[in-house]
Amino acid sequence: MRFFPWLLFLVSIIVCLACAEDESYLFHICSGANYTSNTTYQKNLNRLLSSLSSNNDINYGFYNFSEGEVSDRVSSIGLCRGDVSQAACRRCVDFSTTDLPRRCPTQKEAIVWYDNCMFRYSNRSIFHSWENHSFYMWNMNNVSDWNKFNQSLEGLLSSLQERASSGDSRRKFAVGDAEYANSTRIYGLAQCTPDLTGAQCSNCLSESFGRIGERIAGKQGGRVIGPSCNFRFEINQFYEMPPQPPISSPAPQPSDGAPLPPLPSPAPQPSAIVPPPSPSPPAPSDILPPPPTATNVVPPPTGGGGSNKSRNIIIITISTVCFSFLLF
Repeated sequence: MRFFPWLLFLVSIIVCLACAEDESYLFHICSGANYTSNTTYQKNLNRLLSSLSSNNDINYGFYNFSEGEVSDRVSSIGLCRGDVSQAACRRCVDFSTTDLPRRCPTQKEAIVWYDNCMFRYSNRSIFHSWENHSFYMWNMNNVSDWNKFNQSLEGLLSSLQERASSGDSRRKFAVGDAEYANSTRIYGLAQCTPDLTGAQCSNCLSESFGRIGERIAGKQGGRVIGPSCNFRFEINQFYEMPPQPPISSPAPQPSDGAPLPPLPSPAPQPSAIVPPPSPSPPAPSDILPPPPTATNVVPPPTGGGGSNKSRNIIIITISTVCFSFLLF
């Protein structure tokens, strides 16, 4: 039957497209109370998601929208990595508005992380406040001298913390590098949601840096990612240099329920993951994907992905090649 080979060919294409569509996914968390179909909350959520996907003014890489009143109000926050292009940011935002409801179909509170962006919504106020639950990712390769490496890393992270927290309400983001040994350098990235104050951003990053010893110490790269801030370091450059916003432009003040004005193009990752004890949630981008590494995932004991049981999962990430063949 000559039809069968063509069927295999079409199926392989569909599988490849599905893999490509989901390749930037990092992690997600479903939490909070459930809602039922056709309720006011669901209608407000659907309107909010629709307004996000159709809004072409999200150019700063950060946005917040709200929909509804009082108990049925839905608030959302989205943040693109500060070094991704506007086009990559837009694609990630669009994808998140359909992907997150699919992953958390009935929960009133949900958050998803991709390599290029983060998106969350909730039935409570989430603007102007920072949350410290997070998850971990790390490079599986070790450094030869952690004490020396850590000395350079601490100096780099301190600089990134200061620069990121001094950003304005459009962007709190910093990248940089420091010398480790000979020709080896450490590259780092730090970012906060820009609705935070400088002090909130600094505190959030400081607490995240303090978690290096829990899982990441001794590794060539690591990452701690949360709803309010995140950082990453590697011994290879994984980010693009973002353009700076015009200094002469006054920083717009965010208002609940409205997106921030456009940011000049902004613009990407380690690789083992461990979410800690609170709701917290793992993706290549258009930028520089990291080498394949083993990934260790330990979801938080409560609220993680809709499960109340902690579990250990070892995931080996490898390069995937989609292929098809014809039988004659």
